[in-house]
Amino acid sequence: MTDTQLQDYLERTGAVAEPPSHAALSRLLLAHVTTFPFDTIDVLLGQHPGVGLATVRDKLVGRGRGGYCFEHARIFHSVLEALGYDAELILGRVGDPQAAPRTHLAVVVTLDGVRLLCDPGIGLPPREPIELRDGVVLGGGIWRHMIREVDEGRAGPGRPGGHGPR
Repeated sequence: MTDTQLQDYLERTGAVAEPPSHAALSRLLLAHVTTFPFDTIDVLLGQHPGVGLATVRDKLVGRGRGGYCFEHARIFHSVLEALGYDAELILGRVGDPQAAPRTHLAVVVTLDGVRLLCDPGIGLPPREPIELRDGVVLGGGIWRHMIREVDEGRAGPGRPGGHGPR
């Protein structure tokens, strides 16, 4: 992501570039989730152009549209990296942690040795980072969000590696 593209994103969301910190990350995530809605209409209409960064940036920042988890995570991850965060994309499950496949993409940020889940692309997203630790619950919104650690099992690893977007 170029400096100009980062500035376009920050202007669209009303966020500002700040040195990496938990408070700055929380403000950035809140700005993202209150600017860009969850939207799967392109997928449902069979018109989805893909999740390449340029495509996602044009859709969300350029046209003011929303997107689904892969789009939100893709652009948010790029913004975090441009701002100097230690961020990675991870695959996760939504729903029953023992049965659901890993079809959800989110971002994990490591700050001061603590791994924080940032999930801007789930229907009603958490408005702040959640510590990535089994049993952690984030309430206060319309939905309660809980972190559950499960064995990798059939669904495979939680990192997209060569199979998911990077």
